[in-house]
Amino acid sequence: MTLLLDLGRLAELGNPARMARQAVAAQPLKKRILAVDDTEFFRELVRGYLEADGYEVVTAADGAEAVRNLEIGKFDLVVSDIEMPGMDGWELASTIRARPEIARTPLLALTTLSSDADRARAKTVGFDGYEVKLDRERFREAVSGLLQKGDEARTT
Repeated sequence: MTLLLDLGRLAELGNPARMARQAVAAQPLKKRILAVDDTEFFRELVRGYLEADGYEVVTAADGAEAVRNLEIGKFDLVVSDIEMPGMDGWELASTIRARPEIARTPLLALTTLSSDADRARAKTVGFDGYEVKLDRERFREAVSGLLQKGDEARTT
């Protein structure tokens, strides 16, 4: 007769509170994403995509509202439309890059603008990525890639 012992399970039985604390500590915190779009349909569509992937999402209807959100909370990524009334995406990106406390936040443009000139301008004002609305898989890949780059930038 052979008896197999699960040492991990025995340790958990001996000190369940400690094991629970270690399990919670090992889980990564949810990434927080700020989604900015003046069109409610797209705001909610993007929110749904991101929440389905496990992200915590806050939305804003324009650049000014996005800046207010950035002033009171930390975000791992900002996804922004370009064409919005008031503070548009161009100005939002420039504003974020000009503020040292939020300047390193990754920025993804999500827009209907598809010209090479718009892509170049996005890079110039500080966007890290650029996606045309809305291919879900490409969007998900862009979000994942920018979050990974943001993590790498914070650890170096």
